[in-house]
Amino acid sequence: MNSAATELQEQLSKKLGEIAKLFGEDRLTLEECQRGIIKRKEWRDRTQSIVKKLDAITDGIVLQEEQPLSDLNTNVKLVRKSLSEVQIAITNETKAIVVASEASKRREEIKRQLSGLEPRITRFRDVEVVFKDILEKHSLGSAMEAALQKNKAAIDEIFRRIHSPAEFSGLRDMTTLIRKNGELANLQQISTGQRAALALSLFLAQNAQLRSAPPLMLIDDPIAHVDDLNCLSFLDYLREVALSGERQIIFATANEKLAALFQRKFDFLGDSEFKRYDFERG
Repeated sequence: MNSAATELQEQLSKKLGEIAKLFGEDRLTLEECQRGIIKRKEWRDRTQSIVKKLDAITDGIVLQEEQPLSDLNTNVKLVRKSLSEVQIAITNETKAIVVASEASKRREEIKRQLSGLEPRITRFRDVEVVFKDILEKHSLGSAMEAALQKNKAAIDEIFRRIHSPAEFSGLRDMTTLIRKNGELANLQQISTGQRAALALSLFLAQNAQLRSAPPLMLIDDPIAHVDDLNCLSFLDYLREVALSGERQIIFATANEKLAALFQRKFDFLGDSEFKRYDFERG
């Protein structure tokens, strides 16, 4: 090796020794020195960044010469308190924004639902007007009285035919019968069988007036409190209704005796016109 190369090697070795002492080491290789320099540059950059942030924070803090450390400590606490209040305010504002957003969505949903309900509300109001008119001008009592007056003759006729003995001459109103001696008898003064016969008379007279409804007569155990004589009279009347051909009669009963009697009254119609169905509880 020539003298120039030797001299250069010695200088490099000397510089590496100096750098090693700066790093607190006895001896470092060239690569170790390079890594140490890079690492310390990173430390320097981080330190400069922290210094800049501290400078930005301390810009708003006025320090006077010879100011006691206790005053400085108080100022720092005030700054920390203010920062804490600002942070709380920011958090609350964020929550308020979320709540407002959710409320806005809910409002739009309610408006959408309301727009769908408005036609129904309008129909309900129209129905309410109709119901009020019915209650004020066409009450149930007045309607029943009108129906009674219209069908009074038919009700009297049916009542005389399906009820025995014939101790009444007819109806005065919906709740009062006229005895043949002229005395009046309300519903509380007549027997259960007589009340049942009156109710059947009203039903049969009303049913006979139907013109637009289906030609059906649905009867479910109507003579539970009627004696045998009046039961036969009622079935004879139903048979005449069936023979008229204007009504299809559906008669339901849980009384085996009454079912057998009904079948004997109507089986003359034949299998094509008369059907019996027996049902049992499951």
